[in-house]
Parts: sequence; C-alpha cells; structure tokens
Amino acid sequence: MKDTPVEAQIYLAEGRGCTETMLQRSYHPFNFGDYQAEGREPFGALQLLNDDTLRAGAHLTMRVEKPMTVMLLPVTGGLEYKCPLASGFLEPGQVSLLSMAAGMNYTISNPYDTES
Repeated sequence: MKDTPVEAQIYLAEGRGCTETMLQRSYHPFNFGDYQAEGREPFGALQLLNDDTLRAGAHLTMRVEKPMTVMLLPVTGGLEYKCPLASGFLEPGQVSLLSMAAGMNYTISNPYDTES
C-alpha cells in the first residue's frame, strides 16, 4: 500500500478570529459569523473548529444547517449538552459525537455558578 501525500495547513492560535458576547468567548480558526479572512475557509468534512468558553451558568442553543457530526470536547471544567438524540454531562477529555440532521438544535450549558 502506497501513502498518498496530503496537503496540510497550519493555523496559529494568534491568527484566529474572536467573537465575544455576554454568554461566551469563541475563537475561530475558520471563517465563522462576522470573522471572515482570506485563506480561512473550512475544508472537506471539517467545517467548524471553534474554541468556546461559556460564562458561568450560561447556555447556548445552536442550529445545524446541514447534516453533520458535532463533536463536543471540554478541555477544562465540564459541560452539559442536550439534543433530540442524546443528553449528558462531559468532563475534560470526554467526547460526545452527535450525528445531527439539518434543522436540528442542540444546547450546551455551563453548569457551574462561578466558573467559566
């Protein structure tokens, strides 16, 4: 079996876009929302790779516009999630993969009263 070379792109942390609201801070390596930059288009099956921090007690509901798999991976703290197919709590290092159909919503919540 022969290996096929694959083109790679490195995205440095300081080159990410940032969106901040009262509920969250979100860093985006790819174009997302108001952040639009040349050369930051998503590619292949990877369409979104945001690094989100939810404020204490905050929750967000996201709508899936096209069929996709959503990966939830808390790095610190933990998060609660809920969608029509599953719900639960994830600790740092745990992963949940949600196979979502177009038009479905999922909610992520920070269950902590004082920690982002």
